[in-house]
Amino acid sequence: MDATGQPPTLDAIADALARAYDGQPLADLRDEHAALHLEAAVAVYDALPAPAETAVQALADINAVWASWTSGRLDTDDAMAAILTHLIAARENGAMQ
Repeated sequence: MDATGQPPTLDAIADALARAYDGQPLADLRDEHAALHLEAAVAVYDALPAPAETAVQALADINAVWASWTSGRLDTDDAMAAILTHLIAARENGAMQ
């Protein structure tokens, strides 16, 4: 995360890789060499955890289903199916492992 709490950009990751492995900024590398760092940056970016907002939304969705079930607006089967759907979506979006 950067100072604003946002995940780094692909360019920022690639630049960090270039500086770490080649000792110079991405912009100073030949295009074909910079492309390798950009490809590696995609792999790093894909491995980053989802932003906290995704996990918070998943929990809010599950909490809403729970509240509907405990108040009698949903029966048990429908509530459990909805919670399962939200858990699967949270895992697919990287909010949980």
